Amino acid sequence: MSAHVYVDDKEAYQALPFFRGAWHVGVDYGGKLFGTVNNRNSVGIEMCVQKGYDYEKAFRNTAEVCRQIMKELSIPAERVVQHYDVCAKDCPSAIRTRGDWERFKNMIRSASSGEEETREQKAGLTEEVTVRFPEISRGCTGVAVCMLQAMLEVNVDGIFGEETEASFRVFQKNTGQAQDGICGKNGWKAAVEHMKANTFC
Repeated sequence: MSAHVYVDDKEAYQALPFFRGAWHVGVDYGGKLFGTVNNRNSVGIEMCVQKGYDYEKAFRNTAEVCRQIMKELSIPAERVVQHYDVCAKDCPSAIRTRGDWERFKNMIRSASSGEEETREQKAGLTEEVTVRFPEISRGCTGVAVCMLQAMLEVNVDGIFGEETEASFRVFQKNTGQAQDGICGKNGWKAAVEHMKANTFC
């Protein structure tokens, strides 16, 4: 995946767990932080730009998702950087074109400093954006299945088959869930908690 999380003017989608490396750093065109920041020690957030989208909404959603990730992973605002800072690629191009990077940094600063909410946040203009995982079960295929298989330490082939289902049912039993073999909201929550408890840096 080219990023961990994709955000637009409607929703956010996490395509990869944060402990797995994505390919978001890319090629070095002369960036100051290339080598210091890499695919394995950073989280990539992609703000999606498409025809007819609401830039301001996508911008605010991206800032909110960034705030949530900062809070979850204890990342201070000064360590949130542009793709440009790492690789000297003109990215995030939509934000850079509008000169909005400093505004973005100001919006996320209170996540790490404990500052009081801004008037805009109090007015409800920056609503919480939920990063959603799809419900998956036997017969499903794709990236979400790969993520679950990696957590279960079974063969990662992206196919929710017999081995994955059997392993997930054991996981459900061990985490006090109904053993239905379906990974939904509770299953993903337990999986994330399991990864946090068993990941060391």
